[in-house]
Amino acid sequence: KGGGVYERYAKEISLTPEARAALGIDDDVEDVINGEQLISLILKAPCDLLWNGGIGTYVKASSESNADVNDGTNDAVRVNASELRAKVVGEGGNLGFTQLARLEFARNGGRINTDAVDNSGGVDLSDHEVNFKILFSRLQEKGKLSLEERNKILKEVAGDACRDVLQNNARQALLLTNSARRSAKRIDYFKSLIHELHKAGYLNRNMDKLPDAETLRALAQKKQGLLRPELAIVCSAVKMYLKDCLYSSPLILEEDILKEYLLDYFPEPVRSRWEDEILEHPLKREIIATRIVNSIVDTMGATFVHRTCVNHGVSPMECIRYYIAAVKILRFKGIREETRRFDTYDNNTLYLDLCQKSYRLLVNLILWLIGFHKANGSLMALINLYRESYTNVIESLDSLLPYDTCLRFKEKLSSVLRLGIGERVAKIFASAEIASDIFEYIWISNQSGANYQTSAQTHLNFVEAFGLSMLYTNFSEISVTGRWENELLYTSLAEIRKGICEMAVTAIQSGRTSQGAIEKFISQSDPAKRVKSLLSEPTDTGFTPSLIGILARQIQEARSEFLL
Repeated sequence: KGGGVYERYAKEISLTPEARAALGIDDDVEDVINGEQLISLILKAPCDLLWNGGIGTYVKASSESNADVNDGTNDAVRVNASELRAKVVGEGGNLGFTQLARLEFARNGGRINTDAVDNSGGVDLSDHEVNFKILFSRLQEKGKLSLEERNKILKEVAGDACRDVLQNNARQALLLTNSARRSAKRIDYFKSLIHELHKAGYLNRNMDKLPDAETLRALAQKKQGLLRPELAIVCSAVKMYLKDCLYSSPLILEEDILKEYLLDYFPEPVRSRWEDEILEHPLKREIIATRIVNSIVDTMGATFVHRTCVNHGVSPMECIRYYIAAVKILRFKGIREETRRFDTYDNNTLYLDLCQKSYRLLVNLILWLIGFHKANGSLMALINLYRESYTNVIESLDSLLPYDTCLRFKEKLSSVLRLGIGERVAKIFASAEIASDIFEYIWISNQSGANYQTSAQTHLNFVEAFGLSMLYTNFSEISVTGRWENELLYTSLAEIRKGICEMAVTAIQSGRTSQGAIEKFISQSDPAKRVKSLLSEPTDTGFTPSLIGILARQIQEARSEFLL
């Protein structure tokens, strides 16, 4: 009641009481207006969602003039972002808002991404269609598929393609949500990343309307992060940069494991019939690179690769290799599917928490792999070292963990199971804090040939004899100042952990696994005694990067003596 359909250029439109109420029109607005005035009123209406479509820029920032916008056709209807009363904006059209308008709306508490994010589904679906048709065209040329069959298959797989596109969109939105949370806590990561991307030509601070270094410092002091429209620009630039890294690397051609990224792009009815032809797709490099980059950035965040390279002295390609290995070892696809069940309105907070747990799992394993394995060698061989072993160890933790640790694990497991999470994933989440220990049990077993029980007990004996438990438990709380301290801290911890594991392997091979044998060695070794002394002496500052660096050197010296 009271509605109507009108032409944009209508001279006179009579506003009904219902229309005035729905659009929140003030009393001083006349009852008869023209079509362009009505469009402006619709844009400013109080609502949950303002969905923009079509062509033209309808919203600018208060600081901009119509001339700045350069869209004369819509000067008469355009409004300022400060005038919007919508809670959320969805940009179905292109350039509906200026970037400054998005930032002003977001700064005032509105929820908005960018047009490139909100209507990326159309581009993604078009890419799917083109890539499918390229494959089918080659099959037709070889006489393996008729035009009628092609059209029938396209219709059959349309739903699969749409689901894939929607999942991509959901992950992209989640990326922005998680990035907003992370940037509010550690905006210095984004500051460094933006600087590097600008220097490399993937960003232009002025054109992209990104904050300068001084503004970022001010945000850090106020514990505020970047806005979603800013994060959308940064995430896009990161993906472009990482794709270029992949294109310049032999990785996407040499590793058989990566063909899964290509095959999974095509729906099951297609790949089950034409796997060999898919593997010869003319755009396979582009498809694989896009899917790998989307996976790592959407899952790990925009700053992860940059931060890992800076803190751990690895290259972007090495970081990507470690990520792929970690995903396969953890069977992360199953973890993602399990947590996605909680992606509902009622469980939003729980879902984000589970995503954070998943993220921490991957981070911890990637950093552990960096410390224990050089990035050269076969990616598949690295995955095979741990994938089945990890699954087996997770199922037998009760018999491997020391009593107190086992109790904590069982308490966490019960807590996670109560959320409704499946048992396998629940065990992975419950053991996340001791994941490094678990992989060290496997590493020791692989190197020594001992079973997991012996490997775990020997590992524990060394950790307790040296007094390392407190360091391992509280490592994440150590504060650092600057990039070099961070790199020193993580490199030193890796040296400590690997040194302990190497001594455990030698102990198993030489029959010196008991607590008494290890303590006897410590009493006779100056560097080992130094480690135990440093760890047992209370300090006012607690653990510091420099102290961890000293411990790492002493552990390495003790290791050399123990191996003799």
